[in-house]
Amino acid sequence: MRRVPLPRRVLDVSMLPGREQMLGMQQPWRDQLRGESCKLLQTSEGQTGLYAALSYCWGTTLPLTTTTINLKNHESGIGFNNLPRTLQDAVMVVRCLDIGYIWIDCLCILQDSKRDWEHESAHMADVYSNASLTVAASRAEHCGEGFLGPRELNPPLCVNIKDEGDSFDLFFQTAPMPVDEVS
Repeated sequence: MRRVPLPRRVLDVSMLPGREQMLGMQQPWRDQLRGESCKLLQTSEGQTGLYAALSYCWGTTLPLTTTTINLKNHESGIGFNNLPRTLQDAVMVVRCLDIGYIWIDCLCILQDSKRDWEHESAHMADVYSNASLTVAASRAEHCGEGFLGPRELNPPLCVNIKDEGDSFDLFFQTAPMPVDEVS
């Protein structure tokens, strides 16, 4: 992946366990990150790196935002447990891909500053287009819901492939169709 200019602020999650640590542990990933923290990083002009961006639905309220009042606290650290569940899920995905930064609007834009909102929103197209990955949390209706979790799956479809003396089974897994799409 190519290094690109980082947005003005990103959440530095590089100190959280990465793919190798997560895969080697027996406990669920959310438990592995409990008690850990990440930091809001104010980048310098021209600083480059790899980062992901999060696209998600806030819902009616957002329990955690960065403001001019708590900016310094967020630069010191934000507890993983304090992040809404959708943000936790996004951080876990990013760390499983060994990406060290993620841009999340509620944390990377000062929510009580019209000036900051105007400046940052003017660069939002660059933020998303330069991201190595955009996590689209379309399954979650609000940020507290999360987007990872058990899903109902149809039984796998097995197709036996045979040729001149050998055979193998090929399995296909599909999620059930929503009721309104079934005709």
